[in-house]
Amino acid sequence: PDGSIIDASDTEPPAIWDAIEPDNRSLIANLRSTYPPYNINGTMIAGDLFLPSGVNDYVTPISRYDELCSFHDDERQSRWNRLAHSPDDNADELLNLAREVVRDKYRHFERLWQQDHYDFGLFWIGKTDSIQHHFWHDQDRVRSFYEFIDEIIGRIRKNIDPDNLMILSDHGFGKVPDRRFHVNTWLQREGYLSATGGRAGAAISGITQQLLIKHVPKSALRTAH
Repeated sequence: PDGSIIDASDTEPPAIWDAIEPDNRSLIANLRSTYPPYNINGTMIAGDLFLPSGVNDYVTPISRYDELCSFHDDERQSRWNRLAHSPDDNADELLNLAREVVRDKYRHFERLWQQDHYDFGLFWIGKTDSIQHHFWHDQDRVRSFYEFIDEIIGRIRKNIDPDNLMILSDHGFGKVPDRRFHVNTWLQREGYLSATGGRAGAAISGITQQLLIKHVPKSALRTAH
């Protein structure tokens, strides 16, 4: 509500790992909106979405940071951000970097899982989202990345009983729609919503929105999304 970036302080417990039996140990790795991490019965490695650069407190217990200090790599994230400005021009390099990121993060997760004998594990793969945002128009590249993710899932299956494995997605993907429904515009027209600045502010907002739709190419809107 205040416009600040969402972090772990905006979520309310219990999370699923808090709700399981108290004596069970959990390994939570790379899940978004878990920074700053809090102490659990086990190990938590906060996800990288909006993670401040240069921090070393993304692991609990903090005593495990030295062995996990390469889980998040600021230099690699900077390289990703630079390449993602022109994804079509850097497609192969972006895909290879995405594979590298997922592979290295899972290597940490797999080592901890095998070494410390946890009862519950959660490993978040975020690059499937990024790759689809950048390459939905290139299904061959999307498919090749999912084939790589299948290999990672195969490794996960070897580490646990498949009957105890659950794979979830937080949302799907699809093409840029041909028609759009602007909820706020409809609410405003029906009298359920007012804009700051009164009628003048609402008019400026509406004109800006229509100009964007009319004059900005769909490809640019897709990239911005």
